[in-house]
Amino acid sequence: MFIAVVQENFAIAEEEKHKIQVETFRRNADPTIKKDFVIERWNIYRFFKEKPKALAIENLPSSLILHTQKSRVRELLEDDDNTNKKKSKKYGIMGPTDRLVISVKRFFGYEEIDN
Repeated sequence: MFIAVVQENFAIAEEEKHKIQVETFRRNADPTIKKDFVIERWNIYRFFKEKPKALAIENLPSSLILHTQKSRVRELLEDDDNTNKKKSKKYGIMGPTDRLVISVKRFFGYEEIDN
């Protein structure tokens, strides 16, 4: 009986050690917790509103252009419009990013995985 109590106490100590190790790893691995507050205080851009602006490039080199057929792009856009109505009934309310991911997967030939 005494041996069982001693072994149980060792098991609890091992669990505590494991918990502490996991928490330490999470703290070291998570970059949001480690933040240099001095640099953040001196960052003047945090006072400005974000105004993202797309780059206007008229003459792209041919190495940067994705070669796709116009028919494939049209199919993608039409398929997205047609399946949005069907998918909303099947999956409930879906956000625009979910629909985009599904249509891009379908465009590149990946099959959907039903949960």
